[in-house]
This record gives sequence, C-alpha cells and structure tokens, in this order.
Amino acid sequence: MSEISIIVPVYNAVAYLRKSLDSIVNQSYRDIEFIFVDDGSCDDSLAILKEYEAADKRVTVLHQENRGAGAARNYGMSVAGGKYLLFLDCDDIVETSMVEKMYSRAETDNTDVLVCPVRSVRLRDRGEIGCVLVRAPGISATSGSFREYRYQEKFF
Repeated sequence: MSEISIIVPVYNAVAYLRKSLDSIVNQSYRDIEFIFVDDGSCDDSLAILKEYEAADKRVTVLHQENRGAGAARNYGMSVAGGKYLLFLDCDDIVETSMVEKMYSRAETDNTDVLVCPVRSVRLRDRGEIGCVLVRAPGISATSGSFREYRYQEKFF
C-alpha cells in the first residue's frame, strides 16, 4: 500500500493532459499511487491515460460514464489505499517536490488537511488555485469506509 493516493478526474483534456500528467507522475516522493478517473471523455484522453498506466505500475486508470468530477473523485476514493488522499485536476501543473513537501509537513505537524497552490494549464492567467491533501486514518480500500467521505463539487 502506498502512503499517498493521488486522485485525478479527467474529462476531454487531450490538449494539455500530457503536460499535466508529466508533472504529477514525476514527483520526487515515490511512495504514491496515481488514480486517474476518465469521466466519459469523448476525445483521446483515455488512450493517453492508458499509455501512462502501461509505463508506470503506480498508475491506475478507471473509466466511468460522464457523471462529473465529484463522482469521479468518489470513484477514485473507492479504490484508493493511501494513508493520505491528494486531489488534483487534469489541468494542474505541480512542482516536482510538491508531494514530498506536503507529506513531510502533514507528518511533522500531525495535520489532517493541507491545501497548497498549483498552476492550471487552462487558467494560467487567473493565478494559482489549490490542491488538497487529506489524512484518511483507519480507512482502507477494503473496509468500505470511503463511502462515508464524499467529495463536494462546490467545496471551494
């Protein structure tokens, strides 16, 4: 089981998906599972995700009919096994050391929730937006306890 599960919903992102995925999977911290949930994309996003899955054993690709980013995140949480859950979007660009820094801070400060800024490929002119790292104590993918936690689409 990995320490961190990164969950990313993907929908029709072919124009910027590779740039985002490269920044996400090339983290300096390595004990990560990546869960990419294709939310019924009509473009080649799913094919790109499958390429990353074939190249990196830490990558899991899930597919669902289009139900929105919140439903995709919940689907990803249902298979996640990490001590922490990190939520990103498919247009986010993150620094190579982001996960390492967030994990270290969460462990050092015994923090349950951390938010940090990231850059969006699509919203680059609108400044920084945030990603969220959440501690999931006592929760495992096999316990079914993730059903108690639901991502709210309009949280921010």
